[in-house]
Amino acid sequence: MIKIRNKGFTLIELSLFMGLFMVIIGILMTLFSSIVQKQLEVQSISAVEADSKYILSRLTYDIQRSDAIVVPSELGNTTSSLVLIINGDTYTYDLLGSTFRITDNIGTYQLNGTRSTVSNVSFTRLGNTAGSHAVEVTYTITSTVSQTQGPETKTVQTVIGTR
Repeated sequence: MIKIRNKGFTLIELSLFMGLFMVIIGILMTLFSSIVQKQLEVQSISAVEADSKYILSRLTYDIQRSDAIVVPSELGNTTSSLVLIINGDTYTYDLLGSTFRITDNIGTYQLNGTRSTVSNVSFTRLGNTAGSHAVEVTYTITSTVSQTQGPETKTVQTVIGTR
């Protein structure tokens, strides 16, 4: 008797293959989803950190080289804008909506990036009447990148003195 062997797959073999394939696809999709979520979290944190460092560096640089602090005008006053005189030019730091900006005699420039917003900006003039002055700077940076646990937020509060 001659055995005829049919080539192909049985229904059971095909079902086992499809089941294992679906399990592997499910694991890969979960892994891909968590990688994308982690990437968004890293982008959110890096945007907030980079912008907060840049704004603080720029404020420190300008306040330390300033000839005069025009606004806030009196010791102890708190304002939402800062006006400095540097080498005869006026530099104004202020908040327009959620954009922190600097205006000089050449133009207006945005200091925070597109992936963050700035809020709660305040400048308080410190010092004594006979000595050098300082400015207490406070601002909050919030990421615009959405995350499951909410946006990344950082509040910066520091004192910068004139030289």
